[in-house]
Amino acid sequence: MFRAMFQHDMRESKSNEINIQDIDFNTVRDMVKFIYSGRLRDLADKSDLLLAAADKYDIRDLKNICSQHLAANLSTDQVRV
Repeated sequence: MFRAMFQHDMRESKSNEINIQDIDFNTVRDMVKFIYSGRLRDLADKSDLLLAAADKYDIRDLKNICSQHLAANLSTDQVRV
């Protein structure tokens, strides 16, 4: 599961930090919390961002949860033509 996570363009600094530049801090924090706890908070406000992060790092459980949440809450009011 985590092998794919480290095959992306990330750089480790001298202070043992990993810089992920294409995902905001809050999304990374929520993703890591999910990896360690299996829980999410306030999914309605961030399911789209978490889905993109989960897809990038192939976190299947998180992808499924976010996809299901987005599908369950999709309405015609959200569609733009």
